[in-house]
Amino acid sequence: DNIVYPGTESASVSASTLNYINVDSIEAEELTLLNVGESKKITATIKTEQATKPELIWKIYKPAVVEMLESGMSENIGYATIKGLKPGISKVNVIATDENNYQCQLKVVVLPEQVKNAKGTAKSKTVSLNWDKCAEAEGYIIYRFDAVENQWLNIAQVKEISYEDSNLASGIEYRYKVSAYFTEGETVYEGKQSEEVAVSITKESEGGIESETGSESGSEGEMGSETGNTDNEQQFIDSTIENFVVSKNYTTKIKLSWRAEKDAEGY
Repeated sequence: DNIVYPGTESASVSASTLNYINVDSIEAEELTLLNVGESKKITATIKTEQATKPELIWKIYKPAVVEMLESGMSENIGYATIKGLKPGISKVNVIATDENNYQCQLKVVVLPEQVKNAKGTAKSKTVSLNWDKCAEAEGYIIYRFDAVENQWLNIAQVKEISYEDSNLASGIEYRYKVSAYFTEGETVYEGKQSEEVAVSITKESEGGIESETGSESGSEGEMGSETGNTDNEQQFIDSTIENFVVSKNYTTKIKLSWRAEKDAEGY
């Protein structure tokens, strides 16, 4: 009620109710990929119009995987700079600071590190690859370059830190790369590929037969002499080499010898 006292002016008091608007919508990228040691700025936008308290905070669930370097607000956009510490997956919640505490959940994946010290050796039409173990890796993907398709092809996935590529052709240089990966459900998260490894398959690496030359190859003596049978000498020259034998066996080679032919320049 308005009360009027003698000798005073009439006064009227009005009251208004403040309409408090809570944040009820936040928009942000659901997935962020990082490498170990990499920093990245991520943002979240408050989509609620005229929110009374447009402020956000960030909560990281696995601080051993992802580190928060800084966070803040610029009008209705919240930001955070995060850094990957080790391979793994961490949830990140973005939370409004009003009484309703509306929030959205993001995922940050720190990918496996690059495979180091990948090496290859050739042996018997096979290339043997090996490399250093990567922390938190579930396995490794081997790529080989296909010159026909002009692209890198995924040829194998292994759990070990080695792989043998077999049934290869000689006289060809084979090129490889290796990457580490881990999974979450059906999703595969793959790290950066290793430096390229080039290996050539040669006849020596196939373990082929080597022919030795030297004094022992003619140890059975020269054919004929100055007074020998010329007709017989001509017969040997025109015919197949005789007395061809395998005289020695080795692990990686075979020694061959035969009867020397007069007037022959080579064999």
